Amino acid sequence: MNELNVILIHGKDTNPSQKWYPWLISEMKNRGIKCLAPELPKPSDPVLSEWINEIDKLNPDKDSILIGHSRGGVAILRWLQKQPQDKKVKR
Repeated sequence: MNELNVILIHGKDTNPSQKWYPWLISEMKNRGIKCLAPELPKPSDPVLSEWINEIDKLNPDKDSILIGHSRGGVAILRWLQKQPQDKKVKR
């Protein structure tokens, strides 16, 4: 069985070291849950396809919980749309 992991996708005009993101990353670490929070390209002028490619590189799977804030949520939804029917993520 794979271990549970959280993937945090930040919003526009920010990065994983801002807002409530460090708190979430710390909480996941304290609970023994792996948390990935990539710094996405061009956060001030995001290109959705580039953000989707970054999510793809993280290889979310059936043990992944995807959390998106603002534009990050849109990127996650668009990434999910592009996945085959049998591709599963936990949440």
